Amino acid sequence: MITAMLNGVSGVTSFSLWLDVVSDNLANINTTGYKESRVTFRDIHNRTLLLGSAPRGQLGGVNPEQMGFGTAVATIGRTFTQGDLMFSGENTDLAIEGDGFFILTDNTGKVGDPDHMFYTRAGAFDVDADGNLVDTNTGYLVLGYVADANSGEIDTGTLRPINLNNFNKLSPEATTQVELSGNLAADSNTGDKVTVGFLYYDSQGIAKNIELEFEKTSDNTWTWTSQDEDGNSVGTGTIAFGADGTPTSGTEATLTLADGGSIALDFTNISQFGGPSYLGVSNMNGHSMGNISDISIDRDGIIRVQYQGGGERVAGQIALSNFVNPAGLVAVGDTMFREGPNSGKAVIGIPNSDARGSVLSGTLEMSNVNPANEMVNLILAQRGYQINSRVITTADSVVEEAINLPRR
Repeated sequence: MITAMLNGVSGVTSFSLWLDVVSDNLANINTTGYKESRVTFRDIHNRTLLLGSAPRGQLGGVNPEQMGFGTAVATIGRTFTQGDLMFSGENTDLAIEGDGFFILTDNTGKVGDPDHMFYTRAGAFDVDADGNLVDTNTGYLVLGYVADANSGEIDTGTLRPINLNNFNKLSPEATTQVELSGNLAADSNTGDKVTVGFLYYDSQGIAKNIELEFEKTSDNTWTWTSQDEDGNSVGTGTIAFGADGTPTSGTEATLTLADGGSIALDFTNISQFGGPSYLGVSNMNGHSMGNISDISIDRDGIIRVQYQGGGERVAGQIALSNFVNPAGLVAVGDTMFREGPNSGKAVIGIPNSDARGSVLSGTLEMSNVNPANEMVNLILAQRGYQINSRVITTADSVVEEAINLPRR
C-alpha cells in the first residue's frame, strides 16, 4: 500500500506540473511571438519481481513480473510552429514568415558574445531618440547590416545595431535627367502648338519651372523651344517621326540652365499618332532637401528611408538567425531566447536565404497556442490529478483498515 501511495504522489506531482505548463500557455495566448510548451511523461520502472524464463523441454516460457513506481515528467519542450500573423499598421513592426529569429543585443558586451545576444520571434520594434531600431519591450538593439550613407551599399559582412542617424536628412540633388512621354497629334495643322511644363530642382534643392512648346513645322516634324521661369531661353530642337508614328530623330536634347547646370531630355516615348495631343513627365531625377517621412522594410529585410519632398535611400537590412535545433534554445523571459547547449550555434544571415524566412513589415506574429488543445489538456491534467489523489486516499484507507485489524 505504501507503493500505491507513492505512485499516487508521483501522479499528483506530474499532473500538477502539467497544469502549470498548460496554465502558462493559456496565460500567453495573446503574447506576441510566444511559443507554446508541451509536456511528455515517462514511467518509473525499477523493480522486477520475477525475471522470467525461456521455454525449456516440455515447458513453456514464463514472462517477467515487474512493477513500476508511478510516473514522472520526461520533457518540457517548446513547439516552434508558425503563429498567426496579425496586421498592426506600424512599418517597424516585423514578423517572420517561415523559420528564423530576430537578433537583439543588450549592448553591454561585444556583438557576437553569446551572453549578450538574444533571439526572438516578437518583432514589436521602433526607432528610439538616438536613431536605433529597438525592441519596444526591453530597449534591446536590433541587429542587422548597415548601408553606406553615400553609396547605399549594404555591408552584409558585419553584424551591428541598426542605426538611422546617418539617414536623418537627405541632401538636395539637382535634376539632370527628364523623360517626356505622350502624343503629338498626327492630324495637327502646321503651326499648331502643344505646351508642357515641369518642375525641376537646382543644386540647392530649389524647385523651378521650365516650359517646353512644341510647334508643328511640317509633316512629321515638330520644333520645340523652352524657357525657364524667368523667361530665359534654355534650349531648342526638332523631333521627326516616321510613317509608323515613332520618332526617328531628335529624341535626345540638352537644356542649358542659367545657373550653369544642364538637363538631359529624352523624347523616346513621344509618339505621333492620330488623336489628341498630350505630353507629360514620365520620369525625372533630383529632389529637394528632406527629413525622414517614413520607413519601409521589404520581405528581404531591406530598410528604405523615404524623405519629405521625395527621395529614398537604403539604410540597411534586418538579419535573421537560425539554429540546427531551435527546441534547444533557453528561454530567458520577454519572449526571448539564448543559445543553449543543445541548440547549436546561431547561423546568421539575410532573410530568404539558407532556410531563413521572409520579413513582413507592419505585421506581428501572435502566439502559437491552440486554445482548444490547451482546454483539452487542462481537463486531462485535472482528471489525472483527481484520479491520482483518489489512489492516495484509497491506499490510505486500506492502510488504516490494516492498522485497525488487531483491535477487532
